[in-house]
Amino acid sequence: MARYRRALGALLLLPVVACGTDTGSATSVTFLLRSQGGTTYFQQVAGGARAEAQRLGLDLAVQFTDSSDQQLSAADTAIAAGADGLIVTIQDPAIGPAIAAKASAAGIPLLASPDSFDDAAGDPVPVVALDGEQVGADVGAEAARLHQGSGWDPAGVRVVSVELPGVSTCMDRTDGALAAFADAEPGLAESVLRVEYDGTLNSANDTVSAALNNHRDVRHWIVWSCNDEGVVGAITALANAGMGADRVIGVGLGANLACDQWAAGGASAYRSAVALDPRDNGRIAVATLHRHLTGGEPLPAVTLFTGELVGPDTAAGELPCG
Repeated sequence: MARYRRALGALLLLPVVACGTDTGSATSVTFLLRSQGGTTYFQQVAGGARAEAQRLGLDLAVQFTDSSDQQLSAADTAIAAGADGLIVTIQDPAIGPAIAAKASAAGIPLLASPDSFDDAAGDPVPVVALDGEQVGADVGAEAARLHQGSGWDPAGVRVVSVELPGVSTCMDRTDGALAAFADAEPGLAESVLRVEYDGTLNSANDTVSAALNNHRDVRHWIVWSCNDEGVVGAITALANAGMGADRVIGVGLGANLACDQWAAGGASAYRSAVALDPRDNGRIAVATLHRHLTGGEPLPAVTLFTGELVGPDTAAGELPCG
């Protein structure tokens, strides 16, 4: 995975008042992550964050939350316990201003990752984020390439985009996929079926299954989503509706489920993926806040990381699921 661990760096420096720490004790940071139905991505983010904290000698507490109220309470608890800084994967952007106000009142720095959100003044909180538009564009371009080599009659092809409206990090990816796909396949891009889910595999399965009731005449499907869970959930729904792997092109995003999809070694509707290493997300976020806390380095407004295209022939050790 080292070959595609690429932080693209700070695009703009946003000065943040440095928070002094007691040099007689370890710097303490709390990382609040949303559970999102047990999605593996954030579990791996936590693993990368813990590894980087250990390397740096940083006292890191990681807490998963299931609701906005729980995350607000967790922020209060972390601040009361003396955290020197917070990293937050926001439960809902609507509570972003409240989280930011709590950190500001406590005089500690706040870093968002990987989803951006604003403070009470409407200004964006510094963020470590996936370059969603770029990885989405990579997915869309790959989907177009695979379709162009499929020999399918375009008249019987439909695209399904499994999306999470209201979450910018998701929509950046699916919008990026659509834009790149439209450049190569303008005709097919005009009839994309957009369905909503909650970010989990089961939700994608349910919503795509329901949508298929009105599209039984479609012969072939192309699938993309915000994450691997959305793609695999959609592929599962299509398989349950009688669509064999030869009738579906799925391009994953994350590749955290790629190992299971390719383990059997046969044909798979999950044709390829843009692999992300969630551990990089955690590592980069922790390192960024640590540099600010211990060296006074301003928090960059935006630090981006991206991914790389992988396929069934990619060695398991090169996949984030390997």
